[in-house]
Amino acid sequence: MGELLNFFGQTLLLCFSSTMVLVFMSHIIIMDYKERV
Repeated sequence: MGELLNFFGQTLLLCFSSTMVLVFMSHIIIMDYKERV
């Protein structure tokens, strides 16, 4: 049970961090686009 929970936690953390990176990148792209226009 503990190992399964640990694996689930790591997967959730990985998904969360990758989502944050995507949001951060898209935010930078949008801000850069607004400055150009």
